[in-house]
Amino acid sequence: MIGKVCDSRRDGKSSFRTLKEYLVDQLRADDWGAGDQEELNPDGTVLAHLASGVSLEHNGFDLETLVQEFESVAAMKPRIEDPVYHFVLSWAEGDDPTDEQMFTGAREAMMRLGFDGHQYLSAIHRDTDSLHIHVAVNRIHPDTFKVVNPYRDHYTLRRLANELEERHGWTPTRPSGRSAAQPAQQADAHGDLTFEQWCKAKVVPVLKPLLEKSAAWAEVHHALDALDVELAEHGQGLVFRTVSDTGTAVAIKASTVHERFSKTRLERVLGAFEAAPEEPRDRHYPEDPQAFAAAVKDALGERITRWSGRERSDWTSLHRLMDEHGLQLTPYGQGLAISPANGEGPQMAASKLHRVLAKSQLEARLGPYEPPEKAPGSAYASDRQDAPRRTALDATERLQRRYRAYRAERPTYRSLRRDIGRSIRAIRTEVRKERQEVYEQMPPGMVRAAYIEELNWQQARRIQGERLRLLRQFNAQQETDATLEWREWVEEQAKRGDSDAIEQVATWHDPRHRPRNASVAPAVATVGVIELAPGAEVLLGWERRRRRNGLTDFYDSHGDRVVTQQRNGLKLHRTDDTTLTAAMQLAIDTYGPELRLTGSDSFKRQAIEALIKLEAQGGRRVRLTDPELQQRLDELRAESSAPTTRRSPRMR
Repeated sequence: MIGKVCDSRRDGKSSFRTLKEYLVDQLRADDWGAGDQEELNPDGTVLAHLASGVSLEHNGFDLETLVQEFESVAAMKPRIEDPVYHFVLSWAEGDDPTDEQMFTGAREAMMRLGFDGHQYLSAIHRDTDSLHIHVAVNRIHPDTFKVVNPYRDHYTLRRLANELEERHGWTPTRPSGRSAAQPAQQADAHGDLTFEQWCKAKVVPVLKPLLEKSAAWAEVHHALDALDVELAEHGQGLVFRTVSDTGTAVAIKASTVHERFSKTRLERVLGAFEAAPEEPRDRHYPEDPQAFAAAVKDALGERITRWSGRERSDWTSLHRLMDEHGLQLTPYGQGLAISPANGEGPQMAASKLHRVLAKSQLEARLGPYEPPEKAPGSAYASDRQDAPRRTALDATERLQRRYRAYRAERPTYRSLRRDIGRSIRAIRTEVRKERQEVYEQMPPGMVRAAYIEELNWQQARRIQGERLRLLRQFNAQQETDATLEWREWVEEQAKRGDSDAIEQVATWHDPRHRPRNASVAPAVATVGVIELAPGAEVLLGWERRRRRNGLTDFYDSHGDRVVTQQRNGLKLHRTDDTTLTAAMQLAIDTYGPELRLTGSDSFKRQAIEALIKLEAQGGRRVRLTDPELQQRLDELRAESSAPTTRRSPRMR
């Protein structure tokens, strides 16, 4: 099952009318409306079965006026360019859900996406191999006129699809459209040793010598067979395949392991590809997924029912039962799958065989999933079991979690809007009570009208005053204690002795991780920002503009941004001589005579020349933290201060 969000029109001209014509009208019979049947559900929605076979569900008054109802609500928000939200739920070939199950899934998807109470139209299409349902939703709520922009909607639909597959026993489908019966390209959900890493360490040393002596395909397959690896064709290329420690088959493109293992380059050395000779083996189950599911039900249906009735059932007995029939029960996605024991062939959801085999029910009864107690099926599986697993987050992930917690506690414009809205609602509640008392205690007339008018004016003044008070309080807090950006926050934690932050800062200063942007910073990061004198930026010819996050940008007379003043340094957006000389003077005035330069080698050379020029004009002497740059600076100083000797004219 797949949930897909359809792209909206880039020009903002998506319309409910066009979408309705595609979902409904084009698939209607020639005698439009003939044979259509409608019924009203208890929740107020309308269910329609058209003569063309299309089933519809909507929450409007009538199907013929549905477009006008949608457009009348959208007209209340004329600034919203595209009020249409369109998504599709599609089932794998072979699944046959009922109309009620499909409509229920569409309603649950709308609720997960935040469209509860919005106008919608759902249409089931059975004109393709994959059964699917289209859902068109009005992003504007018909009562509150609030606009919904779903966040991470693709992931929301993906999670819902997984839950529905496990709930109803439908065929699991990957987002790319491949069903669970197709082989996986990569698997690494249980440890740090991936199949790609293992192949680079084990397969590459074995195949490279064979390619150098131009061996035959038979020798290549024989060498790979010793590693329990198979080289097979897949699409237009080749893949390495084996069995993981969980019993599932894993595969990876051969060219990903090494560029010399692509099909083109291998055939250039070994000739046309020859597949490995197949070993004779008895196939107990068909390759077709539907036939495989039917064969498994015939073989295990009654035995699983009897096994579920035992009081002393456990994972070992269940795996033993599967092994007796040449099958295996392995994790797949968020559930369990049944597949042939040799790892080849189709798969089926375990809950599709019997509802007691659903992963949630089995773990509630038997405890967490336990793999079958048998030897690993390949050399890769053995190495995965021996490889160390990750037991803790690394320094960067721990820092990122702490930084997200820090940002969550900081005041933001969203929290400011929330506080303003809370204060306004409180004021309106108080005024509403006072207005009710006036209506109850005073008779109708000019006096009561004057009181009501005065209450309205008081409410407007109080709301405006409260809004200004909260805004000024927020701005003052941002000025005195602005929210730190990621890098500034990490450096602040490093100054306080945090080991994870110190490790992260050391990584940033590693030559392999030098930033590409040119910047100049103090030798030791300061906690606060040293503000410049009011006339300094005027002398430089720049205009200062402060951002909401506490950073300061400087613009030249043409309105182009040239420098950004951060907490830990100056970031240059241009590196011409004039801008660079002015920026170095700004850095010296701001951070002092001890500086650190980052960026390209050409920028560092320009910066050193600018420092020499400033010193020649009577500026302060600067010391650089990088020993190599400091040595270069001293050499240029010596060259500039050395007296020049003038040669006398040559006598003839």
